[in-house]
Amino acid sequence: MRLDVDEQIPNREISGSIELARILLESTNVERGQTEAGYADRILDLAKNHGVHALLYSLLDKSSVLKHTDTLKQAAFHQAALFQLQDKELERVCAGLYAANVPYLLVKGAALCYQIYATPDIRPRVDTDVFIDKSSLADIRETLSSLGYESVLAHDGGLVSYQTSMRYTDECQVTHTVDIHWNLSNRHEYRDILSFEFVNESAVTLRRFAFPVRAPNYGLALCLACLHLVGHHSENPRLIWYYDMNLLLQRMRQREIEEFMELIGSRKLENVTCQALTALDSHFGNESVSTILEKLGYGDGIPMPEESRLALLSSNIRSFPTLSTKCKYLFTLAFPPADYIQNRFEPASKFLVPWYYVYRIYKGTLKTVGRR
Repeated sequence: MRLDVDEQIPNREISGSIELARILLESTNVERGQTEAGYADRILDLAKNHGVHALLYSLLDKSSVLKHTDTLKQAAFHQAALFQLQDKELERVCAGLYAANVPYLLVKGAALCYQIYATPDIRPRVDTDVFIDKSSLADIRETLSSLGYESVLAHDGGLVSYQTSMRYTDECQVTHTVDIHWNLSNRHEYRDILSFEFVNESAVTLRRFAFPVRAPNYGLALCLACLHLVGHHSENPRLIWYYDMNLLLQRMRQREIEEFMELIGSRKLENVTCQALTALDSHFGNESVSTILEKLGYGDGIPMPEESRLALLSSNIRSFPTLSTKCKYLFTLAFPPADYIQNRFEPASKFLVPWYYVYRIYKGTLKTVGRR
């Protein structure tokens, strides 16, 4: 079902990501790069924006004109150097959590780079995501604080989002961020759909570390990838997320694929999963996707949603069971803590904070009722 690059696709960014996906799949010389002015630069910009620059460099044939582009080589080498610092810091964090006996799971890119990539340094990430039971929140914060991490002021760690962040800057002045999730999606209709206890039951141990560090198995990692893509980033998906999903499906055995389909059926995630897999198929044409879509009753696939901010807000409001929680959600959304406003806008005086609330509500309303 993978689309041809020459097909008419309304969104130029989508067209470009499909073209970039073809280059990743073929891994051969880019003839057009020798004849079309600016083509190589456009591909390199796309690769960096989509987080596949190091991956592209590792896959390209030595004869490819892109392989010898200084910009790509420098980006790939920079990513390799950055990963060494991230890997060292991740080991320190995981060792600290292990010593403190804090239960957690490494999720998303931080886990997938070790699970499914030929070398972990070709899968970039900007932070480390961990999944916990909310009862462990105080313990993990205390442990990270003992390692030099400081809390990041966020909008909310309750109704508006189900995560919090902590940051640490190492001796090389590289900032490391740990995102702590007690729900696998901030979209409220999907909250509690996959509990920590449930995911932890079938978690696997990563081989990279000398002590136990666990992550979701392939099926649950793929389910999380679908939730992340459709629930948070349907408007601006990155190619690296599709590549994650593609590699996961390649490594899953038939039994694991069947268990994956049973999982999404039991959790009523068919629609979300089929949307994500349809988008994946348009880029990489994975053979397993057509089979999964057919068995789930969506043989023609389901396009990714084009939701407005207003539609997303309405969906979140509807997901709360009572009028009081709906009102509390809207109030929290409009009036985050004053510390957040001060950190976000840096007003010259605390007496200006109320005016920044007004400004924030005004801008937020324009974004919500205006364009997508």
